[in-house]
Amino acid sequence: METESLQLPSMLLQPFVENAIEHGIRQKPGTGKVVVKVGKQKRSFEVIIEDDGIGRDQGPRDKRA
Repeated sequence: METESLQLPSMLLQPFVENAIEHGIRQKPGTGKVVVKVGKQKRSFEVIIEDDGIGRDQGPRDKRA
């Protein structure tokens, strides 16, 4: 599989990137960074979405518990 010619519909990645922005970057003071990496695995590919946001431990707690 050639990753250089790989095409993914944006609707597959959009919810995950939006989540990284909404719950990580938006609450961070200053600017943030979101990185989307696509890599080849044996017979498939892997998508990694990373952000430098506030993290799960510092985010607001779910009140429904």
